[in-house]
Amino acid sequence: MPIAVHVCAALRVSTAGVSVHLRITSADLVYSLTFTGTDYGVKVAPGVVSQATLQFSQQAEYPAPCREFCGAGHFAMRSRLRVIPQKQFPIVSPDERGNRASR
Repeated sequence: MPIAVHVCAALRVSTAGVSVHLRITSADLVYSLTFTGTDYGVKVAPGVVSQATLQFSQQAEYPAPCREFCGAGHFAMRSRLRVIPQKQFPIVSPDERGNRASR
């Protein structure tokens, strides 16, 4: 089941060099999720499941603001993706990973 963009505000974790598969939808407005310092971005529209595959080669924390003006709460739509070494990933909790596929 896709997750709504407005739920993505929590910190998410991935590992360097591993593909991240996003499936995102919106319940209400058009959004544009981007990852600062990269060319990655995903346009999200109501009723459509947007998909993207991303791969981050460097360990870092990537801010992920919404770049599409989406209403009064637009400036509060801030996410971030933390990319860590692969050996650290097993100790990260599923909630921190952001894996909603099993829910």
